[in-house]
Amino acid sequence: MKVLLVLATVVVLTGCTSQTPGSAAPPDGSGSSSQAVSRAQSAALSDGTVTEDEYESGYRRYVGCLKSAGFEILDNGEINKVHQFGVPAAAVSSGDDERCYVKEFKSIDIQWQISREDTSDTAKLIEACLTARGINPGTTMAQLDRQMKRNNISLDDCLKTAP
Repeated sequence: MKVLLVLATVVVLTGCTSQTPGSAAPPDGSGSSSQAVSRAQSAALSDGTVTEDEYESGYRRYVGCLKSAGFEILDNGEINKVHQFGVPAAAVSSGDDERCYVKEFKSIDIQWQISREDTSDTAKLIEACLTARGINPGTTMAQLDRQMKRNNISLDDCLKTAP
């Protein structure tokens, strides 16, 4: 369970630096957004798989939407083919970040990041941890999680022995 919690945290944090896009709650406090999703994002999600081209197109639409609203993101490159960026606080407080993120990129971003879990930094950490203990690591996050459970190894144990 710890692995999944940490993985979920990593997935949420990998798309940003100082602000989490789309993190602002809707004004009604409901915790969900009633904003429309663009046709392009809906089309990208329609087959249940997000390709790299669809991810990149969604990101560019999100950045373009923010630019049209007068904001520039802080682009910090990519890690594991996931964009690392920051959003100006003014874009968040104005609601433009939420509007643009939900409309153009949010669901694509989430699905893409989840699809990258097997090649994530967390997966690499666990692989190294298992290898150091003489265990041949699996190739998927689910396999790695099972191996850790079977061998009573926690993520904390791996973090303590990480180089």
